[in-house]
Order: sequence, then structure tokens, then C-alpha cells
Amino acid sequence: MLNLIKLGIVVLFTRGPAEFAIRIYLFMRGKLWWRLLDWNYQRWLRKHSLEERAVKQIKEELNLLSYNPKISIIMPVYNIDKIWLEKAIESVKCQIYPNWELCVVDDSSTNKHIRKVLERYQIEDKRIKIRYLSTHQGISGASNDALILATGEFVGFLDHDDELTPDALFEVAKLLNRHPDADMIYSDEDKLTPHGKRTEPSFKSGWSPDLFLSTMYTCHLGVYRRSIIEEIDGLREGYEGSQDYDLVLRLTEKTENIYHIPKILYHWRKVIGSAAFSSSSKRYAYNAGGKALNDMLRRRNIDGEIQKGTWLGTYRVKRRIISIPKVSIIISISKKYAGFNRYLTQVLQKIDYNNYELIIISEQKCVNNFPSCKLYVKDEPFSLPKFNNYGVQKAKGEYLLFMHPMVEPINDEWLTSMLEQSQREEVGTVGALISRPDGSVYHAGIILGGEGVIYSHRGFPFKSVGKFGLLKLIRNYSAVSGLCMMAKRDKFEKIEGFNEDFRVSFYDVDLCLRLRKKGFLIVYTPYAQLYYYGLREDKCERDRLLFTKRWGEALGDDPYYNPNFSFKNGGFELNI
Repeated sequence: MLNLIKLGIVVLFTRGPAEFAIRIYLFMRGKLWWRLLDWNYQRWLRKHSLEERAVKQIKEELNLLSYNPKISIIMPVYNIDKIWLEKAIESVKCQIYPNWELCVVDDSSTNKHIRKVLERYQIEDKRIKIRYLSTHQGISGASNDALILATGEFVGFLDHDDELTPDALFEVAKLLNRHPDADMIYSDEDKLTPHGKRTEPSFKSGWSPDLFLSTMYTCHLGVYRRSIIEEIDGLREGYEGSQDYDLVLRLTEKTENIYHIPKILYHWRKVIGSAAFSSSSKRYAYNAGGKALNDMLRRRNIDGEIQKGTWLGTYRVKRRIISIPKVSIIISISKKYAGFNRYLTQVLQKIDYNNYELIIISEQKCVNNFPSCKLYVKDEPFSLPKFNNYGVQKAKGEYLLFMHPMVEPINDEWLTSMLEQSQREEVGTVGALISRPDGSVYHAGIILGGEGVIYSHRGFPFKSVGKFGLLKLIRNYSAVSGLCMMAKRDKFEKIEGFNEDFRVSFYDVDLCLRLRKKGFLIVYTPYAQLYYYGLREDKCERDRLLFTKRWGEALGDDPYYNPNFSFKNGGFELNI
């Protein structure tokens, strides 16, 4: 707090009252967002509770399902309080979907009430299977013993102090009727306080392989095809705390049939000693997660290392640059950017990479104070897509980096952090974290929605971790900004470059969506950080109409954006 006060005094006397007020606003917005989220979540819950009328409708839908797979719930138990164990089992017994079995393994508990509770429930419901271990095996060993009891086509995992919502397994079965190829299914979740209050919702992205390497975001409820779990030999001992992270890292190397249910189907209880409650438990799990990721690098033959993320529970997979490919930095300049040399100086000073060329495409002749730059004049009305494509024709690099003339790097690794992602065969384009000079986010990935697109975290404090911590994580988006965008030449040329039907806007989103149609990923990296000094990007109503005409079906159905969120204020706010 003392450091924040000192910083505030420095800003006040060096930048003035206006800048000081902006910094206070941004700081408070970052801090208060979490409280506002909880307040909004309580309002959201009142509108999304599972009422009696909804339960009746679910039972009617249940009769229409043509495929009713058995789902085995795996629950290892060890010395948990009686009240929480009973609530966990009751949450399974109360499932609307009937074709389940609960496979419980007591991991040699010393508390006498454990056996009494389990024996009582086994008598009450024959779908409950119990096994008692004579020696303590730990969560991985006990879970594997429970898997031996399982006969279901699919298995789900339930901690001994957590709860499923009554419709959880119905929603899983419902998805399997639409997607019988599904091998992995995960849902949204929240947390339960010891007093039963629901809090800290986790509304998740659809399957994002890069986000998953940054943090174990799929978590609960996780349901998996049992044959694949058996193929990879279940959970591995030595990864306790992140045994599920290790399991899913290995499972997703066997299948791409991964589906997300954007509904809260799991309550993670915050009791003393649990990872939901204890920071020491979280650190224990975090270290195990890093170990699982290091194993993943070896299995997938990825040359790189696992580094700490910006907050506990997150990681950075830092990949090494393969060979030293040439990067062509292409900057297209219209007449109004004649004074771009100032920004170009900063670009050249903050490049931690030697094998590059700098190509300037200008609407008119301009002063070039940099002998290393190649300047080309294109004597026709300025169009960003057209000028950028012309720059590609002049470029010799294997990788293309498109930059706005008023973008200035903040950190030294901005280029290499983009290149390490762009060199991956499965990646189409890579985008950066772009800030305004006032300390607010300008670009951090693009979400499809509203009348076109919304800009993730726009206006949020640049130095914060963002909403749900997503601002500072490598992850996938539907699109990234052309203010600073990298692509490998062969992929760029495969889709014939930027669409020149656009003039000044939406050309970058259009490029990303065409690459996605070819099966490529769009990656956002917060480790490439830049300032944008322009007033605002040029907007063109003609371009917007053209974009919505071509991509209208995709708007509002972004696979990387949870449908429970609204399209306001940089996204990630609950739609109440």
C-alpha cells in the first residue's frame, strides 16, 4: 500500500491532476471488478435457479433422449467431515438423469463416521459401489481403484466435499445425444462457502488449447470417455494436487473431440484444507501442475521451458525459436502519419532479434532516416489491406509482422514472443497486448459479438491480470488486431492475404476468420506489449456492413467466449 501511495504522489506531481484521476479510476476499476462480479452473480443466480417448473421440463426432455449412456462418478474419500460427505453423495443421488453409478473408494480413513455413512448409502441405493483400502494410497491411487469399479461408458470425477447440480448428468447426456463422438466434456462451475453461499463463478471458454497450457481452466465438472482413460492408464501418482491437469494433458493428446457445456453444473466447496480455500494447497497443486507441463513438453517434443505465470495457478510455456527465420516488419503509412519516425526509432531500439527487415509502404514520398529500412511508394488512395499486401510482395521474410506506424514496443521480447507462437504449424496469426498511453488496455484479443466485434478488456487497467485473470494469459481468440499481427508467409498466401474489399477496418478480423476456417488457431500473447499512440482506429461503416454480411452467422457465437457474458465494456461481464 505504501508503494501505491508513493506512486500516486509521483503521478500527481509529474503528470498532473487529470492523469492522477485516470490512474485512480483504472486502479479502482481493477480492484472493484471482483466485488462487482460477486454482486452481479447473486443477481444472475436469482434468474437462473433450477425451479420446479424447469425440473419438470427436464424430465420431459429426458424421455426424448435416444442415447442414455451410463456415467460413472469417481469419488475418492479420505477423512472428510460427515456433513460434507453426505452432501456430496446426496448431490449424486438427486440427479435427474438416472443412468449413473457412484464408485467410492475409502482411502483408509481413520475417522470412524466414514464407513458408517458409506455403508448406509450403499444400502439405500444399489447404484453406489464402495471399496475400502487397507493402506492409504493418496488421491490418484484411490481414484484409480474407483475406476476399476466403474462400468459406465463415461466417467466423471467428484471430490468428496463438492456437489453436482441436480441437472449435471442430464446436461452431459443431452450433449452426448447431439455429439456422440465426444470424448471429453467440461462445464462451468462455482464455489460454495461453508455457509452454503454460491460465489466465485467460473464461466469458461470453449476448448482453447493455449489457454489450457496456461492454466487448468476446464477443471470441474469433467466427464471423459472411459476407454481413453484406461488407454492412458488413469491418473498418475506423484502429481497430487494437479492429477486432473496431468490426466487431461495426456487425454487431449489422444482426441480432439472436446466439448464445453456453458452452464454451472459443479459446486467446489471452500472448506479448510481444500485448494478452493487454502493458498498453501494451491501452491502444492501449482508445483504439481508445472511438473505435468514439463512432462507434456517431452511427450510432444516441444523445445521450450515452463515458466511461472503472472499469478498463482498460471504458467507460461516459453518456446524456443526454431532456427533463425527472417521476419519482415511491414508498416503501411498514409499521408497523416508523416511523423512516424519517432515511433520507428523505438521499434528499432526494442527488437531482441537480429534477422529481420523493415519495409515501409507509403502513400507518398517521406523522409527515411533509417538506412536499414526499405521504403516503397504506392501512388494510389490509401487502403491498409491493399498496402499491406503490396508490402508482402516486396518482403523476403518467412514471417510477416504487420504494424501500425503509431505503435511503439514496451518490452524487449515483443517480437520473439510473437515469433515463438507463429512458428507453430497449427497457428495462423498471433496478436499482442496493446495499451493506451493512459495505462488502459486498447487491444487484447477480439471477440465476435454485438454488431460486429468487441475488443477484449478494452479500457481495463493494463497492469492488472484482467477479468478472471485472462488478460495476462496466452490463449486463443477468434481474432486479433492488425495493429500488431504476425503470420507465417505460406499460411498468409494460402488464403490470398488480406481481403482488399475492405478499406480500413475489419480486414484483420476477416483474415483471422478465414485462417480459422482452414483449421488454424489464432493466438493472443500478453508477452508482446506495445503502446498505441493514435487517437482511435479508423472506422468505416461500409467495411462494417461488408463484414457483417460475410460473417454474420459467426457473430454472437464465439467459441472462445462464454454465452453467459454480455458484449459490453470489453466483455466478460455477466449478462443479467
